[in-house]
Amino acid sequence: MKYYLSGVNTINKGAELMLYAILQAIETHDKDAVIFTARDGTVLSRVDTSLQLRFPPQGKLSKFMQRHRIDNLLRKLNVPIYAFDKNNPSTHIDYFFDANGFWVTDQWNITQSSVEAVKRQIKRYHKRGTRIVYLPQAFGPLEKETTQQMVRNIYKYADLVFPRDAVSMNYLEQAPGYEASKTQLAHDFTSLVAGKFPEQYEHLKGGVCIIPNMRMIDRGGSTRASYISLLTQTVETCKALGYTPYFLNHEGPKDKHLITQLQKQLPEQIDAVLSLNALEIKGLIATAHLCISSRYHGVVSALNSGVPCLCTSWSHKYAELYKDYELQCLTIDENNEEASIATIREFLDNKRNNQEREHLQQVLPKIKAQTTSMWDMIWALK
Repeated sequence: MKYYLSGVNTINKGAELMLYAILQAIETHDKDAVIFTARDGTVLSRVDTSLQLRFPPQGKLSKFMQRHRIDNLLRKLNVPIYAFDKNNPSTHIDYFFDANGFWVTDQWNITQSSVEAVKRQIKRYHKRGTRIVYLPQAFGPLEKETTQQMVRNIYKYADLVFPRDAVSMNYLEQAPGYEASKTQLAHDFTSLVAGKFPEQYEHLKGGVCIIPNMRMIDRGGSTRASYISLLTQTVETCKALGYTPYFLNHEGPKDKHLITQLQKQLPEQIDAVLSLNALEIKGLIATAHLCISSRYHGVVSALNSGVPCLCTSWSHKYAELYKDYELQCLTIDENNEEASIATIREFLDNKRNNQEREHLQQVLPKIKAQTTSMWDMIWALK
């Protein structure tokens, strides 16, 4: 069968981890699968899978038009260009998977053109009999008109929509077009993905993994100064207690730049792990004594590996995630540095750390079983 993956990439390592989760699930279900994605061959060549990965047939033409600005010219002439869109494969697709972790929300100021583009895409798949699934992701708030239009279109054409937390479910239930029969709560679906430890970082085993996120500054309630201060004090606290802290880039250029700024604030630089793939990142996190993450899938990978994790938060999705693991939200507040450092000290202590690990080992089988059940529901679609 043929599958189309939307929203996946290898820049954001959470998105890449979801890509691997999808590929591994498909491979278990259908070893002869052919996978289409809007990402070009350069990106696909870096993905470790036995499945056939293909760029859509018109993808190269779409890139050529963009490079030479032909698409802009056609728009000015009111010539429809969707036939050349890389998101519109001409071949029949059996499953369409949307794996955008968090995009249907007022926070992103969805444009009318985006609404129309998504509607055009999923409407065509629907007409061809493609099964359309919105894999577990966060939703909301959903107050703006364009956001509500997006929700209406999703429910009109999708077969299944998986909000990954109770807050997202509540937002959807209040939104125009909501259909309970198409909606099923499901946790993040990367729990079944196994990491691969990068041998060159053997010296970081048992260290403290610190994952920064620019979203804390441009979307959260942090000032740059308070956020950088908290993370630099975290580094110094870990070193003072005999642990090896290191920075881990979980996104791309923006977070890499933030790590560079953090290094400049330290009296002595620490290791900065900048260019691992998603499987290696999960493998490295799994060896940490403690993870302190501002990236959602950094938290997910830690908890799924049985590693205690503290987080900073800019969205409801963090607090809801901890509920899945039957934990209180282990948030450190950049605006209350003293209390945050006290919490970090608490979780560095072996006794508290081991208590957390024992709890996670009890919960993880349930998390993985729920993910398996989700895929069973998807493969059962007619």
